[in-house]
Formats: sequence, C-alpha cells, structure tokens
Amino acid sequence: MSIRKLSLMFLILILLGSYFYFYEIKRKGALQKAEEAGKKVFSLKKEDIVELKLKKGDKNIVCRKGDGNWNLEKPLQAPADSITIDAVLSSLLGLSRERAIEDKVADLSPYGLKDPDIEVVLKSNKDKVEGHALYVGDKNPTGSFLYVRQGNNPEVFLVPSSLEADLSKEVNDFRDKTAVKINPHEIQKVEFIRDGQQIRCELDQAKQWTIVEPIKYRANEAKIKDFLDKVRELKIKEFVDEDPKELNPYGLDHPSQELAFWSKNKEGSPVRLYLGMKDEGEKGVYAKHSDKKNVFLVEEGFITYLPQRVEELRDPYLLRFDPEKVIKLGIQSPAEGNIICTIEHDHNWQLQAPVKVKADAQEIDTLLTNLKELKVKEFISDEPKDLQEYGLASAQISYNIWEKNQKEPKTLLLGKEESPKTGFYAKIENQPNIFLINQEDVKKITKKVFDLRDKSILAFEVSDINKIQLRYPDKEILLEKEGDEWKLLKPQEAKAKYVKVLDLLWELNGLKFKDIASEQGTILPEYGLDKPQIQITLWKGKGESWGTLLLGATTPDKKYLFAKTASHPTIYKVSPDFLKNIPTDPAGLQG
Repeated sequence: MSIRKLSLMFLILILLGSYFYFYEIKRKGALQKAEEAGKKVFSLKKEDIVELKLKKGDKNIVCRKGDGNWNLEKPLQAPADSITIDAVLSSLLGLSRERAIEDKVADLSPYGLKDPDIEVVLKSNKDKVEGHALYVGDKNPTGSFLYVRQGNNPEVFLVPSSLEADLSKEVNDFRDKTAVKINPHEIQKVEFIRDGQQIRCELDQAKQWTIVEPIKYRANEAKIKDFLDKVRELKIKEFVDEDPKELNPYGLDHPSQELAFWSKNKEGSPVRLYLGMKDEGEKGVYAKHSDKKNVFLVEEGFITYLPQRVEELRDPYLLRFDPEKVIKLGIQSPAEGNIICTIEHDHNWQLQAPVKVKADAQEIDTLLTNLKELKVKEFISDEPKDLQEYGLASAQISYNIWEKNQKEPKTLLLGKEESPKTGFYAKIENQPNIFLINQEDVKKITKKVFDLRDKSILAFEVSDINKIQLRYPDKEILLEKEGDEWKLLKPQEAKAKYVKVLDLLWELNGLKFKDIASEQGTILPEYGLDKPQIQITLWKGKGESWGTLLLGATTPDKKYLFAKTASHPTIYKVSPDFLKNIPTDPAGLQG
C-alpha cells in the first residue's frame, strides 16, 4: 500500500475520532448537564443569597446577610450561625425535582399544599425578585418524598423527604453559639477577676505577655495563648433566658468570676463575660455578656482553665534566651573560679579561662539547653527584705549568658540550699524576685572546667589522612594510601584491607581522655612517655605530618593509660582498652 493511501486513511480516522468526541461524547455530556440543571428547584448561587426566610406553623425565622456576616432578624435580633445556614442553603440549592405530579392542580389539599405548614423563601442580590419561594406539603404514601410547589407555579412535584430535617430547625439552631467573639491574635490585654481578686496580663512592646496586676512579671506565654484559644472555641450550650427580670437565680447579680478582653483593632470597652452559678442538672455554668441581657449556659469544664492564683500564669522558666544566639558563657563558682567560654566560627566553642583550650560544643549545647529549661519550683518572694537570708546578697555561683547583638548578659544567681534534697534559692540579676529551683535541676547545670573542655586528643578528618606509622620498641608498621587503596609498606609490602585501616583511623579519631595527669608534662619517664610503648604518627596531603600520639605506661591500678601528643605538653589519662584496638601484628591489616 502506497504512503499516500496510508496518509489518507489516517486522516479519515482522525476526522471520525474528532466527530465521535465532539458530537457524541462532549455533546452528550453537555446535554446531560443541561438536563440536570433543568431539574434543579433553585437556579441560584449560594454566594449570591442574602436572605433566608423559614416559616413553619406560627414560627417565622428570618436570617439576613450583611457585610459578609449572617444575622438573625426574626423572631429576635442576634448573630446567626453561618455553618448552619450554609448547610440549609446547600440542602435547598441541591434539591432536584424527582417527579412531577400534575402541571395544574385544582385542589392542593390532598398534598398538604393548600395551607402548607412549611414555607421557605430565598432572596438573591442578583435579581429584583422579592424572593424565590418553596412551599412544602405532606409526605407521599411511601414516606420517601415530600410534595412541594414553587412560587406561583401551580405544578406539584416531589423532592426527597430528607429536606424536612433541615427545615425543622428551631430558632436557636440558627443562632451563633460562639460564647465570646475574639481573635486570639488581636488580643492585647486580658483580665481575670475571681472573688474580687484581679489578674491582668498585657502584651509588651516586644509582643511578650506580661503580668501587670497584682504583680509585674513575665507571663506564661503558652498558658495565655492556650486560654485564648479555649475562649475562642467556647460554645453556648443552651440559651436560658433572653430577658431575665432578675440575675440572682443565676448567680450573675454579683458574678464570682469575670473575664475581659481588649483587642488592638477595637477601641472602647472590652469584651466582658460574667460567670455565675453552676447548673448541676445541665452540667454547665450560667453566663452573660456585660452589654447584653440574655443569660446562657457554657460547659462546666471551661472554668477549669481559669487561673485560681496569679502563680499559675507566671512564666515557669527562669531565663529567656535563644541558645542558637549565645556567643559567650560565663560560670563563676568558688570551686572552679571564673570559667569563660566563647564561640568562634562554625559553632566552635573555646574555653578562654581558666585555660585556653578547645571546648566540648556538645557539652556546652546541653548546658545551655538545661539553663533555658530551668524551671521555678516555687515562687518565694517578689519583694524580699533581706537577700542574705537566701544566700543571694553576694551570690558565689552565677551564670552569665551573652547573646548576639546584646551588650549586657542575662545573669542567674544561685544562693544557698533551702534544705537537703529540696532545692536552691535563685534570682535573676537586677530583678527582685526570689525563686526556689529543684536540686536535680541544679545538678544538671553544675559544671567543672574539665566537663566543658573538649576531650578529643586527636581530632581530624579521616579522609584527609594518607599515611600511618605505628612504631613499637621492636618493630614498625607503615601504611600508605594510593588513590582509593591502602598498602602495607613495612615490615613488608602487601595490600592492606581498607576496612581494617578505616577502623584504625576511627579509633584514633574517637580517642578521648578520662582525666589530665599533668598540664605541663615535663617529667616524661614518670609516665613512661620517654620511651613510649607505641608511637603513632599520621600524615596528610603531600607528606605533611599531621601529628604524633605517644602511649606510655599504665597507672599502678591499671585503670588508666598515659598519653600525650608530641606537639603539646599536656599528659592525659585514657582507657587502657584503647590498646586492644591498635594492631601489633601487620598480618591483621593485610587484605
């Protein structure tokens, strides 16, 4: 078959396929959509509806939308529940005609439509019609459908009986059940009044919650935010009385508890909620707003979130700082003197006093975390008369924390122990408050110079090393890396097992000292380091010596092995088990 004929047949197939798609599939889909749209009872968009009227018997409910919010207009004026209204509108707009009974019905009585019990009217802002009405009559004999009639149209048709549940709602079903309308992110002041005692918290200039009455102190941020969320979520359990003649029966003539909220975006009076007596039968608490008459019930459990004492709202943490921003740490104590640690590039901590050595970054990070998480066990006094009583007149133990871009440190002072196994008195410098902190927490922040110094003897990148020498009194083992392979050069030439050499390097790199025998190791024979039992030298790059490790004698009790580097005078104590991981037989390295 010629190419021309094949091309012609291919073109015909494309034309046939296009015809089938556009005239069969797409056209049928459009017809089906048009047919479904034609069955809809209401051809309205939900977002365009601005009024919902529901009349059932002698009850007349009117909800109207304004400024994006739904409000009840009849039988009373109150904010409406937009979720309930949305659900009712979705049900109505989703209605489809199931089957028409008659186009023109002479007598509507058999269908319950002569004087229909239920009447629904929807009003849209897109047309000039007074409203789109739907009259609902009786159920059909099977009970699955309802007889309905639309507006002035005499036609009677059927819709699913599930509509009845949505149209049987009472006025309170349409009311907004939000007990206190607040946006937690906009609240700048909150007040708690309990039996005449006032607690007030405010956002300071740094957007931190602070207690301002009855004391001035940092507030518990998490508790305040959690409480505001609980208030926002609080729902009215039951509407009790719209216009009570007396408030005494509800304990609201002199409410035992009162809440007030000031918003940064609203001027004038705060949103204020009064809480009265409990209704034991309904498991609720009577409540009302200060500017409204109606009394309602809220869940009894809500009152458990209200503070009983100001201490419950105080920040339980002694220090507020960001460990990631700390650049300097100082610890002053009689036992250790003045310890100073500073951070350099790439999170490298250095001990500056009393010795200048590399610090253990992980140990300092843990210390900073423990300081940040240090909690108050008990608030002792906010106006102490005599600091000497707490051992804080001239505290001998202090922690100074400098953060980046801050001139002055945050300083924690530790005083005397209150009693054995109870805790220590403490305070923040330049603040009057005295605290008691747990003894176990004090143990976590008690550090010696030795604790904070880096205990690595050899710290190197394993991949940088390309030559290793193990020198014993009677032999030498020499290894060298060529490309990606290690070779044994002494005492005889052979291929070395890569994994074995890598294990050796990791052992050397992970060696840490347990103690320091001498900072200035001048008498080497005393430690067996004048004639070490093993001398390990590492090279990197192009024959550049990285350093040498000397391993000397063990202590008389065999608990430690003396070690030092050739370039530094300090003599260390390491675990004698380290020797077990250093090969003495070159055969063990061959692969």
